[in-house]
Amino acid sequence: MFASRCVINVALLAMVSSAKSNSTHLMNETSQVSTNSAPTFDWNQAQQGVIIGSYFYSYTAIQISTGFLADKFNVVRLGALSHLLATLVTFIIPFAARANYIPLVILRILLGFIHGPTFPCLYILFEKWFPPQEKAFAQAIMTVGTNVGVAFVMPITAWLCNNGFAGGWPSAFYCMGLANLVFTILYFTTITANPDKSPFVSEEEKKFISANVIKIPKRKVKVPWKSMFLSLPLWSVTIARGISSLGYHTVNSKIPLYLETILGYPLQGNGLINSAFYLAEALGQFISGPLSKFIATKGYLNLTVTRKLFESIALLGPALFLLSIPLLSGKAEIIVLGLILTMFTMGATSGGDIPIVPEMAPGVVGTVFGFANTISCASGFLAPMTIGYIIGDEIFSVSKWNTAFYFFGGLQVIGAVFFTLFATSKPQSWALVENTTKVKKCQPNNTLNVQTNSNDANNNQTGEAVEMGDKSVVGSNDNV
Repeated sequence: MFASRCVINVALLAMVSSAKSNSTHLMNETSQVSTNSAPTFDWNQAQQGVIIGSYFYSYTAIQISTGFLADKFNVVRLGALSHLLATLVTFIIPFAARANYIPLVILRILLGFIHGPTFPCLYILFEKWFPPQEKAFAQAIMTVGTNVGVAFVMPITAWLCNNGFAGGWPSAFYCMGLANLVFTILYFTTITANPDKSPFVSEEEKKFISANVIKIPKRKVKVPWKSMFLSLPLWSVTIARGISSLGYHTVNSKIPLYLETILGYPLQGNGLINSAFYLAEALGQFISGPLSKFIATKGYLNLTVTRKLFESIALLGPALFLLSIPLLSGKAEIIVLGLILTMFTMGATSGGDIPIVPEMAPGVVGTVFGFANTISCASGFLAPMTIGYIIGDEIFSVSKWNTAFYFFGGLQVIGAVFFTLFATSKPQSWALVENTTKVKKCQPNNTLNVQTNSNDANNNQTGEAVEMGDKSVVGSNDNV
């Protein structure tokens, strides 16, 4: 998904006719001159922002509805269909770009629509495959995978733009489309919606999963739309995710241009630096998921405080580094290091807003994740659009870029305040299934035994669950 989505962020530098930089970095890279014979286009900064951001128009609009679909239908088939259609669109993009700017934008909108079900489907799979004490780690691995994918895409795309077949930049789309097709085949043939139907899982492991995973009764899901829209804890998560993503998409969509025009890094070096950004975030995610689990399981902090701690790191870390960039004018290497550290601290979301959604809404995970992810997705077009508005076509203006860094750095602080004040990992009363879920400790290693009893709803009792060992409540009526 991220390969086919992000390839254009670097390829666009080769697709667009741009003025030469007078940077010493660029002058010293004469050996990197492109042999690209593919056509280039006279798209201004506003048009480039629309090309990158148009993906997120539809991706944002469809989040809640695809989350709803993921709660109701076979998530493996839904996910496989999404990836197959995305493969076809990726193959067609070079032809659309040659035809006109408008067909390219339309295809990007279509790609965002197609990718909509991906994350809601994965969250549903995690609920069915992983016991509570393992979900945070699984979600961390998922987010690590997304950034490792981008880390590979960036330098490969830059290399293909300079040295690839079909004239250069078109080969990047063909190669990523082929890689996506291979993944789709593997995904559909090896993954099952439920572990008990998988031929790759032993009987012993199936029994363990069955005994420890919190079971959601199979029934029609009545989505509590009004309660969702009025939930302050959910809005705090939604706002924090959105603001964090604004920082992420600032780096993802426009920093390649900043590296080229202000810091003077050419296309291929640009791709390698961008790869380092995403490897740094992947490392941060890989560390923060298990570390947050360890802190909560050992009882050093309760689960809600743990989530707030890691989300604060994920927001205040980037704020510090983004706000520092204007003070480092002319120090390209230090600025690049600061951007790498920005992405590393962003990885702390694996212990913050990423695992909190299934914790606070265990009964309607797909739908609530779609809701919480809406502003986050919108940041994909808001970030390049905002930077485009601030910078305009003055891409060599250091002061304009500094204004953008001040703006996005300040927003990170606002997101941290919202999450710290109002977020909670406690399950919300409106987000529970109609049955009360009882969870009992059954083994000394804190594994769980889950039972469901539809008659308990009349007993005014709350079922308790162990999350990250024994920390959070799944059946609580506490709406805080």
